This record gives sequence, C-alpha cells and structure tokens, in this order.
Amino acid sequence: MNLKQIVNKAKDKNNFVNLKAYIKFCDEYLNFISDNLQAIIVSQNENHYQFFQYRAEGNFQITRPINSNLMYNAKEFAKTSKEFLKILQTIKTVNKKDKSIIAIFLNDVQRKNTRRENEYGVNATFLPGHFKGYTVKLNPLDGVYYCDIRPNMQTENILKEHIKTFDNLLVEDIWKFL
Repeated sequence: MNLKQIVNKAKDKNNFVNLKAYIKFCDEYLNFISDNLQAIIVSQNENHYQFFQYRAEGNFQITRPINSNLMYNAKEFAKTSKEFLKILQTIKTVNKKDKSIIAIFLNDVQRKNTRRENEYGVNATFLPGHFKGYTVKLNPLDGVYYCDIRPNMQTENILKEHIKTFDNLLVEDIWKFL
C-alpha cells in the first residue's frame, strides 16, 4: 500500500465495521511506516513523543505527536493483536438493562509551537477546567479512559478521581460494566 491508499482507506467508515477491520488497518499502517518514513522527529520537551515525517509522496507532512512508549512496531503488533482478540473472546454478553456510558480517548496532546524552526514539542489539548465542566457536571460518565494518559491526570485530584488508563478498563472495569 502507498500513503494515498492508506489515507483513503482511513476516510471510509465502511472499512471499520468491526474490531478485526481496525486491527487490519493498524497492521497495514505499521507495515507501511516501517519502510516509508522520511524521518522520526523526537519531541524537544517530552522525548518519548515522536512525530513521523512522510516522504515526498506525503509532501513531507508531519504527524501529530505519537507516544513511543505505546507504539508497537509491525512485528510486535501482529503478536499482541492476536492475544488481544483472544482476551476479548472471553466477553460474551452485556446486560442491556444497565447500559454504561464511557469515553475512551487516544491522548490529549498536540504539536507545540517552538521558537526555533524545525523544532517540535507537545502541549495538552484539553483546556484546564473543561474536563470538570463537560464530563463531571454536564454529562456524568461511568468511566473515562485514556490510552496515553498525561502526567496531570495522575496528580490533579478531580482528574485523578475520574480518569483512568485504557488498560484499567480492559483488566478491571470492563467486568463491572458487563
């Protein structure tokens, strides 16, 4: 696959009708980037974040920040995704009477502007105080989960009380919702 095909596939909702389709797409993307990046740029202020820069076919565009601690390479992903599917097969039915409302977020980071050209960093996207207004007062949720949790989500009381990591959902909380 080339980058244009990957982008077109990502735009089409029909390509994502089940979990296996998402896994297939992830596998295709990871295989693509393994040989088709111009550069991997390391964030200046949080060096576990990286930016992928595509080659000429992608007009040398640079991605949003990617947490390298959470990113698998194609080989690791192939193994882990099979294990993940086996775990999910153990979940049989959901009690329709008591529906749970949860939110799952990938991350809360964006590219940060820096003073020097071609230097990249990361910033939070969620404005302070908005979480409390949106998800605690306005529309209380049964669970809020982040794949890439920010440090302040583990230290600020209101955030620490309401936000957990995605693995916490899979290992502990999902059983409460079933």
